[in-house]
Amino acid sequence: MTPTSPSPRKSEALIDLPSPGRPDTGPCQVGVQGIAANVRAIWNVDFGQPLEHVVTSLLAIASPQLVWSELHSLGLADRHAMIRAVWLLDGGGPARAEAHCEACGEGSEFEMDLSMIELPPRVEGVEVQLGAWTRNCRLPSAEMLEKAADSTDVAALCLGSSREEAAPWVDVVEEALAAHDPLGEIVLVGPCAGCGQMLQAEFDLKLSWVGWLRSRVRRLMADVHTLARNYHWSEDEILSIPESRRAVYLDFCDVEEPVEA
Repeated sequence: MTPTSPSPRKSEALIDLPSPGRPDTGPCQVGVQGIAANVRAIWNVDFGQPLEHVVTSLLAIASPQLVWSELHSLGLADRHAMIRAVWLLDGGGPARAEAHCEACGEGSEFEMDLSMIELPPRVEGVEVQLGAWTRNCRLPSAEMLEKAADSTDVAALCLGSSREEAAPWVDVVEEALAAHDPLGEIVLVGPCAGCGQMLQAEFDLKLSWVGWLRSRVRRLMADVHTLARNYHWSEDEILSIPESRRAVYLDFCDVEEPVEA
């Protein structure tokens, strides 16, 4: 029998998104790539910007065929699907979250394979019902979130109505949006390690992804600081050195360990 080698990790995933510039023509497949290894590109992202701006800039690295404004106008469900694809391509691992048990005081950690979360067919909007009334509800985008101060504003923007009109619809809208964006709010459930009581823990995919990539940049900044201090190289010179060679130079530095991210 001829031995087989393990399958290589995929370098690209295809995501159904609105056709750029022609949303009424139906979805098209857009490729996304892993970006964790492209630390120099991530280095140039301003992590001090609002969260959705940071996400858009990171997604622009993962999907260079789309321009920044196109990515920023995508619905949140589409953006979350892209984030999950990039996370899995980069080997981000399972979703992990901790919960504290009020009954026994123990802490428990739960995890979930993100690839197991099934996504509903993508839609631009849904119908929501409150009593005898039915309304059309758009799925929110990053641009809409930036205009909203609270959940009532989000509901008003999704319904195309005033705050006063939207107020009774907030819970109905949130329930409909959650059903069509299961990656937007991920809840992990499991027994307490101490007493067995069932616990819930929330995992924020977007924040976790941004935080993970930011930590990679901070580790690189610590490496640049160490090498610049010891070898007096410029930032550009250090960043041009392959990662494997930088690691050797860091081993040669008779100084403190680089600062942890």
